[in-house]
Amino acid sequence: MVRSNEDKVEIIFLFGECNRVYNATAKRFNELHPDRPIDHKYVTGLVLKFRETGSVKDRPRSGRSKVDEGSIVEIIGRVSNDSNQSLREMSNVSNIPPSTIHKVLKKHKFHPYKLHILQSLDYDDFDRRIEFCEKMTNILAQDNEYLKNVCFSDECCFSLHGSVNRQNVRYWSDENPRVIREQHSQRPEKINVWAGIMGNHIIGPLFYRENLTGELYLSMLEDTINPL
Repeated sequence: MVRSNEDKVEIIFLFGECNRVYNATAKRFNELHPDRPIDHKYVTGLVLKFRETGSVKDRPRSGRSKVDEGSIVEIIGRVSNDSNQSLREMSNVSNIPPSTIHKVLKKHKFHPYKLHILQSLDYDDFDRRIEFCEKMTNILAQDNEYLKNVCFSDECCFSLHGSVNRQNVRYWSDENPRVIREQHSQRPEKINVWAGIMGNHIIGPLFYRENLTGELYLSMLEDTINPL
């Protein structure tokens, strides 16, 4: 709803009468004018504008023209050729403001999807996973307490090279492409971290620099994890 300047001035006066309490101001105005109610957020914004400009009138619009067809084609074309560009990178090349690029992409249903890091799987790993699920289903049908005695563990290798920060990577597309990147976990200058969950207990984390071989894993189970 478009508010008249008279209403805005009245709200400012009511704000003073209500001891500068936003909720109380909105409540009082609604009592006086139930046909055009406001909330405390509107009062907050109006008071802020009044303090900054000394006026309740809306700021004049910038008058910038709409994005021309050529710019739209250029933006969509750049995203189609390289979906991994950031808004700032596209802006530097095209001289189009990042905010304008974002509006164009949003209007044309493009969304910045996150990159997902997944473990590389061999061809027969998929059948093994299905086989494991079927086996566990049968076990749980006979003993629903079985999982309380299973230690679910995982390890992660943190390296100084070759890592991907997913928070800084986006893939622009008009539909979710399910983008993934396979990466190796073995790198120089690294540290490995292991942790497990068993029942209601967390085991670890444990830190080690060596690769987790079968011999090292057995030693870790017998000497470190089992006493816990």
